[in-house]
Amino acid sequence: MKALIVGSSGQDGRLLAEQLTERRFDVYGINRAGLHTAGTTQTELCDIENSADVLRAIANIKPDRVFYVAAYHGSSEAIEVDEVTLLSRSLAVNAHALQNFLAALDTQHRQGRLIYAASSRVFGKVKVTPQDETTEISPVCSYGISKVAGMRHIHQYRAQGLHASTAILYNHESAYRAPQFVTQRVVRAVVAIERGESKELVLADLDAIVDWGYAPEYTEAMIGILDHARADDFVVATGTGHTVRDLVAAAFDYAGLQWEHTVRIDCSRVQPPLSEVPIVGNSAKLFSATGWRARTDLSGIVRIMIDAERERRWQA
Repeated sequence: MKALIVGSSGQDGRLLAEQLTERRFDVYGINRAGLHTAGTTQTELCDIENSADVLRAIANIKPDRVFYVAAYHGSSEAIEVDEVTLLSRSLAVNAHALQNFLAALDTQHRQGRLIYAASSRVFGKVKVTPQDETTEISPVCSYGISKVAGMRHIHQYRAQGLHASTAILYNHESAYRAPQFVTQRVVRAVVAIERGESKELVLADLDAIVDWGYAPEYTEAMIGILDHARADDFVVATGTGHTVRDLVAAAFDYAGLQWEHTVRIDCSRVQPPLSEVPIVGNSAKLFSATGWRARTDLSGIVRIMIDAERERRWQA
C-alpha cells in the first residue's frame, strides 16, 4: 500500500508518516521543498499549486491513500499579510491546490482515496454547541472560508464517485506543534520558568474556551476515515471544552509551579470571541462509523508536551 501526505513537514504530516510507516505503507510526502520518500531528504520538484506537477506525481506514485493536510493559516505563518493577500493565499493552498489532487486522482487513479483536513473554523459564529456535521457552516475568517471552499471541492468529486472525505478537525496538540500556538507557548514558558530562564508568561485571554485533543489520535482518526467503506464528512473532536486558564493551571501544576502571579494578561491582544457559544465538537458520527473516540485529556496532553520540551531543551 502506498500513501501520499501533502503537507508532510507539519505536525499532522509528521505524525501520519510515523503511523503509516508502522502500518507498513510506502510513504511519500510533499512539502515546500518538493516530493520525497519518508525518511529521506532527497526531493524532486512538485509544486502543489501546479496542476501538471500534481498530475505527474499521482500518475507515477498511484497512491492508495492521499492525506491532504497542507494548509495556509495566517496565525501560523511567520510573516503577517493583509486580509486580501491572506484570503488569496489561503484559497490557493486550502482549496485550489486540493482540487489539483482531486482532479489528478479522478483521471489517473480513481482507486485512490483522499482525505482533506478541514477545521472547526468552517462553522464560524456558531449559536449551538456542540457542533456536528449538521451544524450550519458560516465561516467568518479567511482560513474558515478557504476550508469551506476545500470541502465543496470534496463534495463535488465525491458526487462523481471519488472516495473523498473530510475530517473537520478541532484543535489538536502534540510536541510537534509550532511554537506560536497557545499550547506550545504555555508549555515552553513553563519549562523556561522552571529552568530560571524566564519569570513570566504573557497571554491575551484566560477565559477563551477550546476543545483540545491529542494530535496523534486525530491523525489515527483520519487513517480510520479513509479505511471506512463510505466516504463522508466527519467531525473529529473531544467533545469537551477547556479554558486557557485550565491549560495554564495544568501546565504549571505538572511543573510544581504557581501560576497566579506569573501570568500577565496583555489586554491589547484580546480579540472578540469568535462565536456566541463554545466551539466544541460532537464526534458521535465518527464513533458510529469507525469506533474512534478521543482518549487523552488536557492534563495528559500537557504532560506529554512538557516532557518533550524538557527533553528538547536538554538535548539542545
